[in-house]
Amino acid sequence: MPASRSVQRRDESPFFGFFVSLAFAAAGRRCFAVAACLVSIGLLLKLFKPHATSSLDIVL
Repeated sequence: MPASRSVQRRDESPFFGFFVSLAFAAAGRRCFAVAACLVSIGLLLKLFKPHATSSLDIVL
């Protein structure tokens, strides 16, 4: 069970990064906001790769 919790936490981390980038933007820290957004996009793409490249097991 602990392994699934760590996977969930990792899957949610890009969205926390987007929230942090919005907080930086609201605080007027544009450079930090752009950096946090780019890191979040990179992490989101890294987490999406296994989903996009896995084969579908469709049983008809």
